[in-house]
Amino acid sequence: EDASVFFHKGPPFQRIVGDGVVSEKCHERGAVHSLRYNKDGSMLASVGTDGSVCFYEGKGMGLIQRLEKVHQSSIFACAWNRGGRHLLTCGADGFVRLLDAKSGTVVHEWDVVTSQLLGQEKGEKVPLGAMLLGCTFIEGDVPVAVGFNGQIALLPMPSSVGLESAANALDKTWIITYWASGAHAYPYFF
Repeated sequence: EDASVFFHKGPPFQRIVGDGVVSEKCHERGAVHSLRYNKDGSMLASVGTDGSVCFYEGKGMGLIQRLEKVHQSSIFACAWNRGGRHLLTCGADGFVRLLDAKSGTVVHEWDVVTSQLLGQEKGEKVPLGAMLLGCTFIEGDVPVAVGFNGQIALLPMPSSVGLESAANALDKTWIITYWASGAHAYPYFF
């Protein structure tokens, strides 16, 4: 809850402190919710309550860049694509965003809340169940997000992003909801 990220090396693990390179206070306020290394370990990303994303050098932990207000509120999770250049983020605002870590730009965003509401009117606040708590890339670099309401969103990847993905074939955001009946669960696709 103090917006700090502490780095350790080891084993035996010891905290890396104060050589002027390590940036422990990158986030402005609140908690750091997720830390993820890219595939080759050359970069580390952190996301948190302040809606920002921080990129660190993977070995020395020096701050590469800080992107402010990537989301309007808390970012709960992040995940790297298999190539290690793009970072997927999701948060309490109901959006999923794809970032290019090298340029520090948002290259695409998905409004998952609107897809989950299925035609209902969207109010000023994000419905509690539509907050997105987790995201990842599944096989073939298909972006996926999981909402507080248990719904799973398979997200289409536009070809304009330049990321080869099996998600390029999806024509819309697919919402998967499971309905339980006795000992069985049945998926429903919207």
